Amino acid sequence: MNIATDLRFALRSLRSRFGLTLFAAASLAVGLAAAIAIYCVIDAVMLRSLPYPDADRLVQIRELSNEGHAMNVAGPNYSDLAAGIDEFEAMAG
Repeated sequence: MNIATDLRFALRSLRSRFGLTLFAAASLAVGLAAAIAIYCVIDAVMLRSLPYPDADRLVQIRELSNEGHAMNVAGPNYSDLAAGIDEFEAMAG
């Protein structure tokens, strides 16, 4: 068998089961759209560097609650940190 015969047979089979063909095409389209959307989010969030100079030198300071959960630094604690730590070039809250 040659390729032209195979293609004619495939098209004839797809035409005879049009509903199944439509369902398969729609499933592929939804799957591809979901994969592309997930890739775009991962690319924007995890793969690209931050739009700041020396972005690899940025740090985030968090506090731990009594239960061990990370939370934002409280205002008075931030003031104490900003006044007492000289190792950071700048701090923002």
